[in-house]
Order: sequence, then structure tokens, then C-alpha cells
Amino acid sequence: MKRLFCVRNLILILTVGLTLWGCTSSSRRKVQTYVPGVYEGRAYGVKSEIVVNAEFSLHKIEQITIVSQDETVRVAQPALDLIPARILETQSLGVDAITSCTVTSLAVLAAVEDCAVQAGADLAALMIPPPAPRRAANETVEADVIVVGAGLAGISASLAALDQGAKVILFEKNDVAGGSSKLSGGFITGVQTDMGRQAGWNESFDDFMQYWIDCVSLSEREDVTSLAAVRTMIERSNDDIKFLAAHGIGLQEPTGFGMPALRWHFSDWRNGFMDGAVAGGVDHIVRGIAYLENQPNCTIYYSSPVTEITTGQDGRLNGVVARAKDGHTITAKASSVILATGGFARSKELMARFCPTFPTEWVLPYTTASVGTTGDGIVLAETLGADVYDGWWMDLALAVTPGYFESPLNFAMRDVYFVVDGEGKRVYNTAVPLYGVRSIRISEAYNATGAVWAIVDASMAAAAAECEKKLDGRNVIKADTLDALARATGMDPVVFQGAVDRYNGFAATGNDPDFGQPSYALQPVAGSPYYAVNLKICTMGSIGGLKTDDSGAVLDGDGKAIPGLYAAGEIMNGKYFNQIYMSGCAQLLCVDSGRNAGTAAALAVR
Repeated sequence: MKRLFCVRNLILILTVGLTLWGCTSSSRRKVQTYVPGVYEGRAYGVKSEIVVNAEFSLHKIEQITIVSQDETVRVAQPALDLIPARILETQSLGVDAITSCTVTSLAVLAAVEDCAVQAGADLAALMIPPPAPRRAANETVEADVIVVGAGLAGISASLAALDQGAKVILFEKNDVAGGSSKLSGGFITGVQTDMGRQAGWNESFDDFMQYWIDCVSLSEREDVTSLAAVRTMIERSNDDIKFLAAHGIGLQEPTGFGMPALRWHFSDWRNGFMDGAVAGGVDHIVRGIAYLENQPNCTIYYSSPVTEITTGQDGRLNGVVARAKDGHTITAKASSVILATGGFARSKELMARFCPTFPTEWVLPYTTASVGTTGDGIVLAETLGADVYDGWWMDLALAVTPGYFESPLNFAMRDVYFVVDGEGKRVYNTAVPLYGVRSIRISEAYNATGAVWAIVDASMAAAAAECEKKLDGRNVIKADTLDALARATGMDPVVFQGAVDRYNGFAATGNDPDFGQPSYALQPVAGSPYYAVNLKICTMGSIGGLKTDDSGAVLDGDGKAIPGLYAAGEIMNGKYFNQIYMSGCAQLLCVDSGRNAGTAAALAVR
């Protein structure tokens, strides 16, 4: 069941020598007749237009070439590799998308469809899905440690358990590894690291902890986090980075990420900390999985969600049950199970339960969290009596339209200065830090009035240009006067005009007694035409999850460890984050907690 997640060239020429009748059912699909030739097709993926050339003979798709694309490096690679191969193998456009690379998969399919139309294909027949694979027999397997979830936390846990001599089975519900880690910037916070000191940065643990306290003090809800746990994680950060290096996951000297503090270590595959279209976390995944694939004591099951944690007659945990993609059951036996399934940002039910003030209609699709972050591990652990934290969400960015948060219009909203609610009242200080306070104010305003609008005028040239491209009368509205803008959006014109006048007065004096917005961020609303942009919060994950002890063991409602059950990564981050997420610390937490839980789980079965 092992499968290597390969990194190949971005331009692929894939040829499969199967005949049409060798891979499809004659009762379901007639022989296609094409106009032979090479055709070009185009479709937009997550971040770029994907251009495909497809070569057709009289009755067969002979070759598919990805000519150009600028999707996030290595994140989209499974779709770029596997979708053309599956089309060629099955001679069908009805193949499944690659889970966790869905948008890129669909774009490749759409581009090949474009080619097929030009070649005169019977599109309805070509869209018929290929026959389902024959269901394998149910199987039972055994290990010392089972890890559920192949993101950075699960990979780290598996590596640590193997280091202790354990036999490991790793389950991943998606078609490829990665979780939300592969979509992240991949920055790993480190204090007193060898590379940091070599770069001239010698920050003390005390200084970092004060920085942490200063940042998280902006949280508004009761703080149940553990500063002791944070400090322990930070004190282990140098060893965590060495641990990654020892397993083929290299980092390089840290960057300040726009600040003088050299804390953030990123992949040594990168030429700069924003190289590779941002998502540097995928580098750690590719290298970690490649390492695990070569270990004889590690077996990886992809496309196999765990549906149950099993217990024996004595009530003690003794393994899991997973469902393979073809439908057969995998019963895995072990006395230690590590849950590393990520958060719950893509579960409307769990977001409503743990984050009731977050607007339900924003949960999907306004998130960059992995498609698999639906809280599975939390639900599984609760069947054994696990205790959980109250939840929160990780605010990433202001969003306007669905999709990647750095789409041009979403990106243009980074520097808005004046935001109002559905009635036209000003909402918050737009210069507040990310990750918390801003999204509290925006969600409150939306819940109270049904809308939140960023106001853009002609003086904001870049933002105005993007607004002009996206005018739709719903997400982006344009008017020549403030009164007309208010009426078009449903705001109270008198309230809105009063809010603008008051704000413009603050901009003139450089002093904002209402919200404390600094003078550099007080840009007057004064130049027609005006645009109202319908804001939402884009999340990158969730905060909360399972309560754990110092070893990573999951705790029950009485604060006692549930024997054999451990957790790592986002699923247990409520101990570390309140409402303010610290850049680079989520990836460090994945490594540190994974290493911690993997070691403890392996030692427990000796």
C-alpha cells in the first residue's frame, strides 16, 4: 500500500500504451472518434492559468503535456502528475480529482476537455467515469504505533516513533500527504538555534516569552493556554530543527519575516522566504514522506480515513478501523494511537459548536485550511471520553471572493483604511495586528447588521483597479457618490455619510479618538468613484481541540490520561494559542508535539 509522493518536472509528457478497450467497459462507452492532431486547452487553477497540449489519434488520447502553469510549487504537483496519467490510462475525463489538490485537478481536466472539444469528441461519452477498481478483501494489520494524519505533525510523530524502534502504520484520508502544513509558508520558529546564533541573533528565551505575552495579550477571551508548555516548546526548538535535519528535512538560517528578529527558519530548498509561491511547508512534507517511504518498519495507507478507534474487552484502546478508497476495511491493531488529523476549520458543525460567533456562511469556502480539516480526530477521541478546549479560528486575511487568499482582489484588501457595517457605522481600527482582534470586530459587525464593507475610493489606485475588474453588484459595488453607494449596499445614507465625515476629520488631524487608528493609516475617503467591497474573514485553521498532558497523552474529563491515546499538531493547539496565532509557531508545534507524542507512544509499548 505504500506510494511515493514524487516531485517531478513541471512539464510532463505522459504516454500510456493501453488501448481503449483494455481499460473501459464496452457496455458503457463506445469507441471515440477524434480529428487527429495536437490541441491546446486552458483553464484557471488556484493561482494561475494552466495550459495543456493534448495529442489525439483517430480513436485515442495519445499524449498530454502540461505546457505552462504557475500553481504553488509542489503543492499542485500530484494533480499535475496524476490527472493526465489517469486520463491516458482510462481514456476518460470522468476520473476523480486528487483529494487536497481538487482545484488544480479540475483545472487540468477542464483544459483537456477544451482540447477534446476541439478534437470533435463525444463529450458526454468521454465524461463517463471509468469502472471502479475491484474491491480488495478486508485486511488486518499490526503495528506498535498507529498515526492518523500525514501532515507535518503526523510525519514528525511517525519519524520519532521509528527512532525508538517502533513499527508504525500511518493513515492519511486524502490521496496525498500534507494537511494544512503543505499549504503554509513553512516557517518554523526557533529561539537560541545554532543557525540563528550563526546569523548573529542571540535572543534569550525570556525575551521571546515576553514577546509572546505582549502579542497574545491582545486576546479578548479568557486565556486557558499554558505559558509553561509554550516555553518548553520554544526551549526545544533547536533540537526540533536538528530532528528535522536528521530525517532529511533541511532548513536554513532564519529570516526576520519583515522584522529584525531572526526567528523564522524556512526550507533550504528555497532561495528566499517567499520563494516558491509562498507555500514552503510542502517542502517539509515531500521530504518527510520520502524518508518514511524508505523505512521498512513504516507502512502508509493513503485515501484511507480512520472511522473508529477500537477497544478491547477491558475497555483499553487496541487499534483503529479505516476505510480504503475501494471500500474495503483495514483493521489495524496497536496499543498506541496518535491523532494528528489537524483542526476543524472545514467542518460547519464543529465551527458552529466551538466558534458560534463565526458566521456559518463564511466557513466554506473562505478558508485556506486543508480539505481534510474536518475535526475527525476530535470526534474519534471524544468516543473515548476525551476532553476538549473551547474553540477559536485562525484569522488569516480579509477575503472578498472565494479561493486563494492572495487572489488579486483579496490581496488588495490588505491595506484598507475605512470599514463599515451593514448600516454604515465604522467597525474597527484597520491597523490592528492580524490573527484575532480584527476578525472579532468584523464577525460581530456581520452578525449584527448582515454585512461588512471596505470602502475604496479613486485615490487607492491599485485597489480601485481590482474593484473595477470585479464589479458584480454584490461583492463589489461602485457609485459616483457616497449617497448612491450607501443606497446600493443597503446602508443608511445618513449614518454612512456621518461616519465618513467623522473619519475624514480624524484623517485631517491625524488623531482617532474612536478607535485609535494611527495617523499613517488614516487616509481620507474623498475621491470619486467609490467602491464598497463585501468583506469576509478567511481562516487558515482552528484553535482548540484535545487537551493533552506533557507527554502528548490525551486527557479525559477528569484530567486523566487515556491509556494509549496521544495527539499532536493543530488538533491539540488550544494549550498554546488563545485568539492570537503567532507566525511560525504552528509549524514548530507540529514538529515539537509530533516528536514528543511519537516518542512517548513508542516508549509506552516497549
